[in-house]
Amino acid sequence: MEIKNMKKAYIKPTMENEEFVPNQFVAACENPSSYVGYCDISGRVYLDNNGNGVYDEGIDTYKYTNSACNKMYESQIEPHFNAFVVEKEWIPGHWEGWHWVNGYYKVTKVTKVFNYMDVHVTQHIDTNKHYNVSI
Repeated sequence: MEIKNMKKAYIKPTMENEEFVPNQFVAACENPSSYVGYCDISGRVYLDNNGNGVYDEGIDTYKYTNSACNKMYESQIEPHFNAFVVEKEWIPGHWEGWHWVNGYYKVTKVTKVFNYMDVHVTQHIDTNKHYNVSI
């Protein structure tokens, strides 16, 4: 029996490295999920102080005037309607018979909204958690 000299050529081992570069599509570990909304309504914002979901004039307090900027915001707290955008119309004073009736503001429209940190409000809430939306 004949033994043949079988030698293999030596190949130097190599290792390939890939550099990890985080970007806007990589999830941050601190914020694994959030609720997303867009600031989509302008008007005078009143907080729902008693949490009953109904605008109560004299109980719910004016907080600020919002301008719908359509900016996206994220909340780690599950959103719920906690405020109102209230539209009021000025009814001027007038005479009724022989006595004067003072002018007053009449509420013409109330919209339930989610108030986010006294900066933005939305009337449309996405209650599904979103992952990897942090930029």
